[in-house]
Amino acid sequence: MALATVADVRRWLEDENALENELTPFLEAAEDWVKRVARKNWDATGTVTEDHFNVRQGSILQLKDENPIITKVTTFLTPSATGTELDLTSEIQLLDTGRLQLFFNPVVGARGLELASVSVRPVTHQRVEVQYTASSSVPKPVREGVAGLAASLYAGRGQDIHNLQSETIGGYTYRRGGPRGAQGASDSWPAPVKALLSPYIRPRVRSV
Repeated sequence: MALATVADVRRWLEDENALENELTPFLEAAEDWVKRVARKNWDATGTVTEDHFNVRQGSILQLKDENPIITKVTTFLTPSATGTELDLTSEIQLLDTGRLQLFFNPVVGARGLELASVSVRPVTHQRVEVQYTASSSVPKPVREGVAGLAASLYAGRGQDIHNLQSETIGGYTYRRGGPRGAQGASDSWPAPVKALLSPYIRPRVRSV
């Protein structure tokens, strides 16, 4: 399933005569670029398995699907260990935007107080395997952002985009270039595209 269509790109370009075979490579490049930067897989279908490594108990995992149906979560203490399947009703919690939290198993201490910082499971799992049914849904801002990025790439073909200071696509004029910042590979995206896609780009967080 494509994230956007050729018709979407033509709408951004305001050019219904742009040839499909010329637009398609730029659309495919834009889709791949956005998926790599956002670390999402909106066009996945059926059953998906994701592996997450060196996960601490209580950590929140960011899945590549924002609305998955979780079917199985298995933790592994070591690479050769037998996996432990978690109870989907009591040992995990699916949060918004595809975030999955592994619960602590609290130990009851003196006077019935729960010591939430103590877990009966290992402190760190070498691997957590998450299986889910993909939602196969592409948010509208993502569709528009991918189409806009493809239109930008198409409009700038044959130009040195590193030295390009401004560009007009359809009714949008924007400035580009400048130093690279925290968003890395998305810094060179047109302002309208960044506005559409920035809510879906999360910085990579690593527990220490």
